[in-house]
Amino acid sequence: MPLAECPRKKKKYDIDLLSFIGDLTNLKKSEMCTRLNIIIKLHVNYPSILNEGDYKYMLQCIKNCLNSSYDTDTTKYLIICCNILIKSEYFKLFMMKCDQVASFYKTVWIFILKIIMSNENVDVSHDLLQSLIILKTNWCDEMFIDVLRPYLNKTVKIDDYSLKTLIVLFKTKGFCSTSINVTNISLLLDWLLPINIQNELSVQTLFSKVNPYLLSEVMILILTKPSGNKLINNPNSLEFEKSCDFMDICFYLKLQDIPKVQIKNIESDENKRIKQTIDESILKRLIYFIKQTMPIEKKSNIVILQLFYSLINFVCFLENQLPQFINEYNEFGLYKFEYMEKVKNIVLELKDDVNQLNNEEFVNVCSLFYKRLQFLDDQLVNVVLNHEANKITILKLYNLSKLNDSNNLYQVLNYESLTKKQKLSIKAMNVMLNTCSSKGQVLNCQTSLLEVLIQDLKKLEDTISQSYTYFKITSFLRIVLSLDNLTLDIIIQINKFIKQLAKNWCYHEEGFILITQLLCDALSIITKNNSNEVCTSNMLMIIHSLQKISKSKKCGPKMVCAFVELLGQFSFTKNGNFGYTWNIDTNIVEYMSPENILSYINSQFLEVRLTVIKYIKVICVVYENSPINSPYSINYEDMFNIILQNIHEGFMIKVSETNDDECNNLISTYLLTMQSLLISSSKYRKKCLFNIFKTVVEKNINLNLVINLLEGVAIELKIKSYIILLENYLNFLLWHWHFEYSNFEKFPVKLFSCLKMEQFLKKYPFEIIPILVIKNDIDLLHSLGAVCQVIKENFSIIYAYILAINVSNVSYLNHDEIKKSVEIKINSEEFNELIKSQFSEILLKCIQMIVINNEQPIVPIQINSNQFQKIINIFQETHVKSKAPLFTVMSKFQARNIQSIVHILFVNIFKKPTSELRYQALFQYTFFMKVLIDQLSKYRESDEFTHFLVYQSVRSTITLINQNNLEILNHALEYLEWLITNFQRFLVLYINQVQPL
Repeated sequence: MPLAECPRKKKKYDIDLLSFIGDLTNLKKSEMCTRLNIIIKLHVNYPSILNEGDYKYMLQCIKNCLNSSYDTDTTKYLIICCNILIKSEYFKLFMMKCDQVASFYKTVWIFILKIIMSNENVDVSHDLLQSLIILKTNWCDEMFIDVLRPYLNKTVKIDDYSLKTLIVLFKTKGFCSTSINVTNISLLLDWLLPINIQNELSVQTLFSKVNPYLLSEVMILILTKPSGNKLINNPNSLEFEKSCDFMDICFYLKLQDIPKVQIKNIESDENKRIKQTIDESILKRLIYFIKQTMPIEKKSNIVILQLFYSLINFVCFLENQLPQFINEYNEFGLYKFEYMEKVKNIVLELKDDVNQLNNEEFVNVCSLFYKRLQFLDDQLVNVVLNHEANKITILKLYNLSKLNDSNNLYQVLNYESLTKKQKLSIKAMNVMLNTCSSKGQVLNCQTSLLEVLIQDLKKLEDTISQSYTYFKITSFLRIVLSLDNLTLDIIIQINKFIKQLAKNWCYHEEGFILITQLLCDALSIITKNNSNEVCTSNMLMIIHSLQKISKSKKCGPKMVCAFVELLGQFSFTKNGNFGYTWNIDTNIVEYMSPENILSYINSQFLEVRLTVIKYIKVICVVYENSPINSPYSINYEDMFNIILQNIHEGFMIKVSETNDDECNNLISTYLLTMQSLLISSSKYRKKCLFNIFKTVVEKNINLNLVINLLEGVAIELKIKSYIILLENYLNFLLWHWHFEYSNFEKFPVKLFSCLKMEQFLKKYPFEIIPILVIKNDIDLLHSLGAVCQVIKENFSIIYAYILAINVSNVSYLNHDEIKKSVEIKINSEEFNELIKSQFSEILLKCIQMIVINNEQPIVPIQINSNQFQKIINIFQETHVKSKAPLFTVMSKFQARNIQSIVHILFVNIFKKPTSELRYQALFQYTFFMKVLIDQLSKYRESDEFTHFLVYQSVRSTITLINQNNLEILNHALEYLEWLITNFQRFLVLYINQVQPL
């Protein structure tokens, strides 16, 4: 479409950024607002788009705009733009060094103070002023009075925004002695606690809408000023918190997070030590204000009720934050009870009010009051909720909630289609339920209220197919399912309500989604009370029924995603492990398992597949935390195989039957799934890597995508480079690859930053050559040079593999043939000579091949502890000429070699990049040390070398424990206990070594 024919609301700018910014002052109002809005969006989304020069130019352009007057809308955009610019890293960098930046700050300061006094754009104007206060380092008394002046002369209206500015001012800049004098304090209190509140309804209305928490915060800061008007100006009193929200449609990439500045109060130790004494004169002024509000009750209406509720919250917040009000000024709390009496009288007068508007406002006022109570301590909440005023309020709310008015004839789920009375009934019920959410609510009161409301809802069960009943029951369930300490009877009734909702609304999209959300909330409650077989079995039957619906063709992606979210939540241990921890009647219903959620991994909807992937990590973590007994009804290996099977089924679609986008989505699904497994499944990490390597070749996947995937894994596992991760599993990858393909022709060497196989061979000869020798891959072996020389250079690892094959007895590797083949290539005499000369290296390689006891070794690169003992026996029979044990002989003639092996094994623990590899390295170290020390202590107990080894091992283990590495801590402690228990007869420990334990 030509530009001239485009709708007027759309406009294309073909202009460079500086020109776009430069002529702002000459534009019309609408055009200026548009450009300012674009500048704001650009700077928020692309903070690095401007270089230093462009940034300074923009400051000058915006500064020029501040010298003119504009309408409210344009001024709002200017304020937001200024706020964005001063929060820039450039601004903080140049504020003290650049006159242009300092001049901009001064201009903005003057500009915003004028706006503040106009009471326009109060939200963004006060936000900008707060930013200016926070960022200014060379603060002065004059600036302090500049901020306070509009407050002192009552130009600024009292509202949440103006109160927040005072809080930021006092918390970041303290109290200036020249500005906060007796006169100014008095003026500030007149603004904060208006004297004329008794007689002016406009003041009462304004004050009733002020957030009492903010008001109490300001009052506490003024009441408890540090003694001597000490100026608190600690640059460390604020901290910038970074929040990182990122999501990539394909898979995790290294993305730069955008810092969002939030104020976080950090009270220094110095400030904590300053005694918070209450200023008696200010306290008297506060009490005077409270007394002034008492006669207002004569004008009973909703505004006055809201005012008294705010004042109750205000007094409670003061008591909550300052214990002195309870301990030293206990008469202060009496005013709270007087307010409660006022509330009781007002509510009694409003009890029979039939005005719909008044009743709606009454419910809104009560809702706000009860929500604010949730921030108080239990003791204070109990006092308020047990007062007669609260009981009368609840009674009125209950009367408003009792409405049996289901007049909808059709299943149309639209809350807005309800009548005003129906909406009011639901909201009144919600307000009552919110009192149960308060921390101080007494349990029996909560139970009584819930039982009454349940009886009322049961009367509506016949009309559950109508929207009013649907919204009322679901509103009830949403709040109740967030409560603790529900009785079994209430839980059973909740279960029945959900079952009825599912029966009537499960084929409606909105109903289906909400039912799954309610089930998510109910899972933890059912798990805590899983002894009731009827309850648990019914819950499982509902979920099974919903799964059938989710598999039907009528079910869209939103409904399927909602159900997968439910299954994902069901996978958590706290939510029942798919019901496996529940007590159910297996004759009626079966447990669910990870297989249920994993069946959606090849869904036709991409968003469904992504939802499944999100919970793969959760499932793997549950398995990893329960290595002995399976936490689900299927074991870990079966779950892993199901994932691989289902994910590869997605690739079976013929290319001609799908488009490029769908192919890319399938690849993204596969990569995301494997990435999730790599991050969360330490047990199957190496198998995941091999599966990726294999799939990359078979499906011709772009290696750059795989590299991005692996870089994301490295970030999550806190590894410097993904290549480090690959190198630690390289032996496994190479051996499996050669077993699968019999050569390395298509091995993806580019993943190791190698362009060709020749480069890869030179980079990793120690890993590749043993495979070529043992598998007798002559062609590639000859390409490396003289075969005899190549074998000699890598003999220790080749012979270690030959020994592993010997003790493993696997059918696919013939030990005798392999050994004979190697002997022929280098002759028998040299073969035996190499064993003797490289014995220590061979022994070390064998130790480093040992797997943890409960793992199945992979031949020939791994052996278990029993197989290692067989290898020691082979050495004993063939290479030790005396009857003395092998390690006893070594300690006598090759003690230095033993020390070297021990040192390498210990250091290797710290070199490993992941938790499971560190644990395996620790196991290899402790296993060898146990075998070694145990043998030496039996045959050379008094030997100094034995004592030395035990002593050094104790010190090394203490060093490990002091690293506070939770992954290996338990095993290290067990090993230390073994050392001390078995060898205390000659072990001398210094107390300062074991003290950290």
